[in-house]
Amino acid sequence: MDTTRRSSSDTAISDPRGWRSRQAEPAAAHRTAAISSVLLLAELGTCRDWLARRAVDAPCNFLHLQRLVEAETAWAAGDFQPAMRAFDAAQREREPRQRPWHRALITERAALFHLANGLDHVGEQLLTDARRLYAAWGAEAKVARWSGCTPSFG
Repeated sequence: MDTTRRSSSDTAISDPRGWRSRQAEPAAAHRTAAISSVLLLAELGTCRDWLARRAVDAPCNFLHLQRLVEAETAWAAGDFQPAMRAFDAAQREREPRQRPWHRALITERAALFHLANGLDHVGEQLLTDARRLYAAWGAEAKVARWSGCTPSFG
């Protein structure tokens, strides 16, 4: 068994341009990102299930949040149509609720989804609505941060 240690100069001789290590970095980063995505989707699934159990007994308190997490999960998984339908359902469910920050957050996330998917007209309308809802709630710092800017995706 070879127990000698290789020095960095040995590596430089066998791989003078560092090609092997540079080629391995993107693959390792991709594997790490894939594992992170799977873990995040699993965590979103756990949150969705928790909210769904609560929504059975108290839909006024939890159903709109369940729909939001369903939308975020579909978006994170790259499922455009299910995400769009779930954001729509979350907005519909949030409408009669008396929780201003829930209304603002759901509207903001729907706006960002639409903007990220090239649906600029609807996305900007939703973002304007989210700003208004945040302002009505008193979240001046959030509104000020958005003043005169629209998130850029691309």
